[in-house]
Amino acid sequence: MPYCYKIVADILSADQGGMREYRAIMREGLEGIAAEDRALERRLGKERLSRFDNSSYQRTRQQVMSRGRGQIDKSK
Repeated sequence: MPYCYKIVADILSADQGGMREYRAIMREGLEGIAAEDRALERRLGKERLSRFDNSSYQRTRQQVMSRGRGQIDKSK
């Protein structure tokens, strides 16, 4: 946490007008990228969903849950 507080202090000590301008530039630039990213995520998500195998998912889920149960400290 001390490191995080140092970063926050550095940010807060910066020129606030300059920071607002920088954020506006970043926001404007990222809006176009974000729209492209959402379209890509939508396409890839649909492709992944079309290959989804529920029985394989359930087997993996059970393995993960079983492994997790084995990691619980039963002495507490």
